[in-house]
Formats: sequence, structure tokens, C-alpha cells
Amino acid sequence: MKLMKNWIKTMLFVSALCLAACSDDPDVAPLKRDTDAVELTYNSGATTQISVRYAGSWSARVECTDGSGAPVNNWFSISPDNGVGNGRDYQWVTVTAERNPGDKRTGYIYLKPANGEEIKIEVAQADGHFSVNDPVISGTLKSNTESAAMLEIAYDKAFGEEMVEIEATLDGLAAEGLGISSPYQSVIEHEGSGTISVPITGVPVTLGEVVCHVTFKLDGVVKFQGDVSGNVSSSNEVFGMGFDLFKWGGDYPNNKKGPGPNGKDGAGKEFDGTEPAEPDVISAGSDGTSDVFNTMGETYRINRGVEKWSGLRVYEHPGYVKLGVTANGGWIMTPELESLSAAPETVSVSIDFLRFDNETGTYIVSAEGAGVVTNGEVNNTVLPAQTSAAGRKWKTLTFTVQDATNKTRIKIEAQTYNEKGYRINIDNIVVMAADKTEVTEKLPALELEKITYTPAKTSIAFAWEGVKGATSYEASVAQQTRPDFRKTVETEDSNCEFADLEPGLYIFTVRALYAGNAEFNSDPTQKVVGTLGFAAEKLATPTELAAADVTSSGAKISWAEVNGAANYRVVVKTTFDGQEVASTIVGATSYTAAGLKAGTDYTVSVQALVGDGSVANEFDSDVVAVQFVTTDPVPMIAPTARIYAKTHGLAVLEWELSAAALEQQPVGSTDTYDFRVKDAGGNVIRSIENFSKFNFTKYKYYRLVWGGLTPGATYTLELRRKSTANKEALLDSEWASASVTTDAAPDKSGYLLYKDFENLPGGGQPFYGAYGFSLGSTTDFSDPDKILITTGDANSIYCQGVKDNDSYFSAYLSEWDRADWKANSSNVGIAAGYMKFGGGKKPAWLTLPKLSSLSGATEIELEFDACPYYEPSTKGDMMAPSNTDIMEYFGVTVTGATIVSVTGETSADAVISDGGATVTLRNVLVDKMIEEGLKDTYRYTNHKVKITGVTADTRIKIYSALVGKEGENYRMWLDNLKVKKVN
Repeated sequence: MKLMKNWIKTMLFVSALCLAACSDDPDVAPLKRDTDAVELTYNSGATTQISVRYAGSWSARVECTDGSGAPVNNWFSISPDNGVGNGRDYQWVTVTAERNPGDKRTGYIYLKPANGEEIKIEVAQADGHFSVNDPVISGTLKSNTESAAMLEIAYDKAFGEEMVEIEATLDGLAAEGLGISSPYQSVIEHEGSGTISVPITGVPVTLGEVVCHVTFKLDGVVKFQGDVSGNVSSSNEVFGMGFDLFKWGGDYPNNKKGPGPNGKDGAGKEFDGTEPAEPDVISAGSDGTSDVFNTMGETYRINRGVEKWSGLRVYEHPGYVKLGVTANGGWIMTPELESLSAAPETVSVSIDFLRFDNETGTYIVSAEGAGVVTNGEVNNTVLPAQTSAAGRKWKTLTFTVQDATNKTRIKIEAQTYNEKGYRINIDNIVVMAADKTEVTEKLPALELEKITYTPAKTSIAFAWEGVKGATSYEASVAQQTRPDFRKTVETEDSNCEFADLEPGLYIFTVRALYAGNAEFNSDPTQKVVGTLGFAAEKLATPTELAAADVTSSGAKISWAEVNGAANYRVVVKTTFDGQEVASTIVGATSYTAAGLKAGTDYTVSVQALVGDGSVANEFDSDVVAVQFVTTDPVPMIAPTARIYAKTHGLAVLEWELSAAALEQQPVGSTDTYDFRVKDAGGNVIRSIENFSKFNFTKYKYYRLVWGGLTPGATYTLELRRKSTANKEALLDSEWASASVTTDAAPDKSGYLLYKDFENLPGGGQPFYGAYGFSLGSTTDFSDPDKILITTGDANSIYCQGVKDNDSYFSAYLSEWDRADWKANSSNVGIAAGYMKFGGGKKPAWLTLPKLSSLSGATEIELEFDACPYYEPSTKGDMMAPSNTDIMEYFGVTVTGATIVSVTGETSADAVISDGGATVTLRNVLVDKMIEEGLKDTYRYTNHKVKITGVTADTRIKIYSALVGKEGENYRMWLDNLKVKKVN
């Protein structure tokens, strides 16, 4: 009993606590709501609700502002706007909006408890702009089938009661049999979104494009005026390619890795398409193979089902192909459409396209062999760029081919080549022809005027326009004098050739055949023709004669083919005085006149010939003529100039020739340039004309070095290309230029000797692959800008020997006494920025000048850079040198002092001998340079030799060899020769 009493007391206490918690005190139970923000649709009456739970009274108010925060009329209401709650049950505030006619807008509800702060709730309403899409033709249009197509205009967020007016007419190749109601008037009855549909009625009879000319007005305002296109198709698929046999490569449309047999790399020409592939190894945008047609093998193409296709820069991907690379477009062409007949007809071609990223290059869809595509341009208007992975969507485009036959091939190619932005993916090429119709009556006879023939000495080739419904053709020839003796052939093509004929006149007979019923074979059509030199009637005068691609030295003349003509006589004369410039017989329907004078009026006459033109024939055609004026000479396209390298005393000018410039005048043995240097004031201080000593096969770079420049000075280096191949048509180019400021002079303080040889104006530059100058007949070398420079040898390793001239020594070797040099140095030359040892199969050595400033025995450091002498291979590869006299090892010898140590990159290979009188040093070879990644330049090896006991009488000699062997050279390069005291 006692336990029961205690339990009752406890429960009463807990109950009291619970009652206290449910009091009306707002500080204990604040106002609660289910959200701080709501959003409404744009339409009138759009509603939502907000829950309120509060123990006590509360109120609500509405406040709306514009984008700047200024108050505006409230565009929504609330109900109720006040209430009293018990703190337990939800109360609901309903928000109701007016129609939003414009941009998205925002307002606020403020909830206030009886004795608390206002709580703000945001109310947003979606934009309500009324919009209409451009019209489209939807539904299906199939030949010989009742139209199920509509002209449709989708609209969004209408207010209701808008007046719609549409005027439309149908046009295009396939518009026959179709109609559309016009003018069309209607009213959009209700608020919201929908579609305005105008039926296209009737039965189309022809494949191809339908164009709807549309003017669309809304409440009297024109919203669209233009053309909308659709296509009439059929159920008769005559060709299809989905590239289903293509398996390798990245999955670009889905931005996923794809399979490949060669790891992450595309398969090369050694793969035949049957190899197993590893999944998910090739990145999304990477190709599965090399070029399908230009690199991969025939077995591979057979295994992919494209052995009869053609193309360039075509690459495999899973279920599709990519055309083009980063800097160049591609093309692909189907096989002949063998399922078509020889009779011309209109077909429809659909192709799926997907651009590569945001590349926007235009592609052209054309017909080769037979037919014309009427709407073949795939530009950025009909195929927008895909700018993100999420936007990679295929788009099907449809094209119309008129006069297609079984010889037609469909080609997809970049509009231009050698440019970026032309990568594109293609898939699902489908060709639809008109539905096959059963022949129920006699086929029409072939049209006589559409039979063409081309005679030869013992043969005649024929062609005609095919007849719809014909399964084959029967053709025959018989000599006019023996009409009963015929040669007969049957062919499915609309052409044939009869060979082994005797010269003379023949009766040609052709008729269309229908395999299903011989009664429907056409009546025969006959034409009298002749072999070469024979004709039954006078040939027609050539038509469509025109002069095109007129330049300062020539023009292309073309004309339409004349039926029965064996050849054509073309005569070119000056119009002013009738002087004959050229006369020739051609078998083609074009002729290129060349070697003409610029700015001159010419007349070209053309005559169709029965024979070879050696003898006049009464049936030769009349003569037709056209005039044209050659253009005036134009300057060649100028090179593009830039500075390739510079130091404190030299600068290397590099130039580039564009593809157009090379087409004007290809690089050859006669390439000639003018060069000049201008100072900062624009004054020409150096120049040379007609520089032609080039060998661009071996010394392949377009570079020229100017040495002997002033440190820290600004120059303009200029060049112009000379017209040599066609001087009457092309003038010299304009000057091209590049500015350069040389580096500051190095600090030479503290050195007993410092020579970098950059003050010499002449010579080539092997380390930069640059051509250079000869010092010519100069005798006064005191001013580098007045050197009588001439063209140097046709290489970049050109270096002249030291000249026995006081002015020369004063300018370039002032540290040496001329007589001492002659007595103690041998076979050494200097050029712009370096010294060359050897040549002429003789040893070479350089004896340094006496260090006369020394007053007693001194320890010095001799430092210099050296490199083996290299020449590029005959094909221009600098890293595959062609010379054999590689000076890997060379030496330094001293008299009156002792060599004590060597430091530098190859010092471990140095050998001191003769009691310190001699040291053998080693240069790094080109193999090491290649390992280091050098490609088109060499580098020096730095050497430092410490010599002790050096006095003013000590002689130091650097040599490539002191005694030579028969037939060997001892050449190397040296630079940055320095001597300084050791601390």
C-alpha cells in the first residue's frame, strides 16, 4: 500500500510539470512555421500554403518591392491575415498570386506573434513572359502517301485571347502535291502553353526538300518571317551505314572511356581489326585507330566494311567515326549507290552529326560521280556547336540529291583544309529513294538529244540519260553501209563503248528494256555517228566559253562538251593586234593559258573538231571566242619575320613563308632575298641585295645572323623576298621586319683576357642554324656598319679564316700582335660569335697572347667553351651530323708554367701529362645532346684549366691537333675564351 501511494504522488508531480509546459507563455512556445520561402508559378491564381503554429494571437501582412527595393503594389494576397492558435494545431495561411506578365519577382509575408518579433517569409513567382518558338514542320512526309505533317508553332505562358495570323506557301523540289491553308487565323483561348498547328495536306510525289515560306503574326505583330524546311522521304532505303563494325576508341558522345587493342593509344597500321580490345582504356575524345584510309591496311578496312569507301583523316570510334584533327579537316565518301538504277532520280540522304566540343567549322555534303546536292552546307546555323559534355547530342540532318544514279557517291568533307576547328563526328548515313513503282505500260524511248558520244580512231563511247523503270538497255552499232551487221551489248548502266571498229560512219541504236515484261520495252532511238575524223553533221559550236582564275600571267579557259567532238582547237591572240600567242589541240574541255604578259587584253577562240585537227573538216564547228585581261603584277606575299635569338653583339633573324606564299613561288635553288639593318632612328646602316646562297635542303632554317652589333642598342632587321620564278606576274614582296634590342655588354672587369667574338659582322652561326655574310673585299674594318659584306657560302657553318690585315686585327683581335699570331697560331677562323678550329685537312691551334700585365709568377684559370664540329645530314637533321672528323678529344699545352688541375663537365676524363705541360680534354658529343632533349641545336662543353707559375713570358696553346694525318680534318668550335687570376 505504501508503494502505491508513492507511485500516485509521482504521477501527479509529472502531470503538473506537463501542464506547466503547455502554458500560453509565448517565450516558452514561440511562433512556428514550416518554411521561410515559397515559390509560385507564373499564372493567375497560383497558390500555396504556409503553416502557422502558435499559442496565442498572431497577424500577417504583405510587402512587395521592385528590383531596387522600392515598394510596389502587392501582387499576391493572403488569407487569413490573423488568427489565434492553441500551440498544438497547425493553422494555414493561403497565398494567392496574380498573373506575372514579366520577370521573376519577389515579395514578403511578415508573421507577427502577439508579443514577439516579426518573422519574414519570402514569396517568389516564376517569370511569366509570353514566348513563341520559331515554326517547324513536324510529322511525316512520305512520297505517294497522304501527308501527316503539320506546320507547328509552340508557345509558352500565353495570357489567353491572343489573335494568331499565319500566311504560308509551300515551295521546293518536293512541294508538288502538297498544300497548306493560308491565311490561317485562330485565337489562343486559354492561359498557358500549347501548340498552334496548321495541317500540310495532300500527297507528295517527289523526294526532297519542302520549303514553307511563313509569316506569323501575334496580335498583329510579326513574330517570325522566314523559311521552314522539311523533307519528303520514302520507305525505300537503298543504302545505310551505321558504323556498327567500328568498336575501338573513346565514347565521346557519352563522355566515357572506350575500348582499344593498344592500351590507351590508338591502333596503328599493323592492326587488322580482329584483335581483342581492353575495355575503358581510351579517353573519351581520343581515336581508336590511326587514319582509317590513309594509314590502316586493306584487311582492316574489309573487317570494318569500308573497303569500297574513300576518305582522309577518318578515325574509328565505337559505332561512329570522327573526321579531322586539331589543325585540319577530313573527308569521307561512300561507295557508289549500286541499288539505284542508271535513270536519274531524286534521293534523300540523312546523316547524324555531332560536333567536337565547340568547333564550328563548316562541312559540305556533296554528290560525286552523278547528281547534285541542293542543300549540302553543314554550318553553325543548322548544327550549333556543343560546348559541354552534357550538351553532346547527335542531330540528324537531311539532304536532297537530284539526278542521282548508280554511279553516285555521297561525300562529306571540310569546307577548307589546313585550319583548326573542323573536327566532327558522323553516324547513320541513310539514303532513301522513291518508292518502287511497277511498270504497267511501254517505257518511253530515249531522248535523241540526250545521247552523247565521244569518237576515237577505232572506237566510240556512248552515254544517255536513263529511263525510269528500265532494268537494262540494249545498244548496238552498225556501219552505215552495212546496217544489218550489228555489234550489240546489253548493260544496266547508261553508257557503253564499242571498240575494234573500222573508221567510218555508224548507226547507233539504243532502247530501254524491262525484264518483267518485254512488251514494255521502249521503242529504239537511233543516231548516226562516226569514228575519229568522220561525222554525219556539223558539230555544234562550243557553249559556256569562259575565262576564269585570271592572273597577271595566265587564265583558265573552259567550255561545255560538244557532242561528237574528238578534240578542240584553242588559239590565244592579243586583242589589240591579233598576234598569236598560243595555238594547241586539246582533248579536254579546258585549257590553261600561261606565260602571258601582265595587264594585256587577250582573245581566246575555241573550235570543236571532228578529228585530230591536222586537217580541216567540213563538219568542224564554228569558232567561238572570249576576251579577258590579265591582271597587273602584284607583290609576292611577304615573309613573316621574327627574332630567333639575340645576345649583346648579334641577332638572328628568322622568317616564315605561308602556304600561299609558297604557292606563289616555291622554295628552290633560285630563292633570293634583300636584307638590311636600320638603327633606332630608322636609318639603313647595313644592307645586302640579292642574297641567294642558300641550301634549304641541308641547312633548312630560314635564318640569317647579323654580328658586330652594339650592346644595348635597338635595331630593326628587315628582309624582302625577290621575284625570280615569274617576274612578269609577281613583284618583289614588301619589306618584312622585326625589332630587337641587344643585351647589355658582359662585365669583363678582372679578366686578363676575355673574347666572345661577337663583334665580328660576318660568318654563319652553326648553333642557331643561321646563314651569314662574307667580309668581301673589305680592308678597313674599323666600322662594322661599313664592312663590304657579300653573300657567304650556302651553309650555316660558314667561317672565314683570320685576315692578315692590321685593321682586321685592330678590330677583332686587338689582344694579339699580328706577327705573333702568324708565327704561333694556325688554321683558325672567326665568325659572328665563335672561333673555328681546322679545315682543309690540316691541324689547328691558337696561341694566346702573352699576359704582359703579370709582374711575377701567378696562378691563373683558363676558361673556354668548346664543341665538336658538326654539319647537318644531307636531309637537314642537325642531330644526325654528316661529318666524320668529330673532335671529341683536344688539348692545351703551356710553356713556362704548369697545369695543375681541370674542372668542368668532363674533367674526370682530363689527362695531365708531360709534367704538367699538356692536358687532354674531352667534348660532349651529339649523342649526349640528344639524350638531354636537344633537337635542332648543339651545345658547348665548358672547360676550366688551372695553371700555376704563369708569367708575362708564358705561352698557352689550345689545339685540335698539332700533327695531322693524311685525309683527316681537325675541326671544332670555341667560344667565351677567358683568363683570370686565381684569388
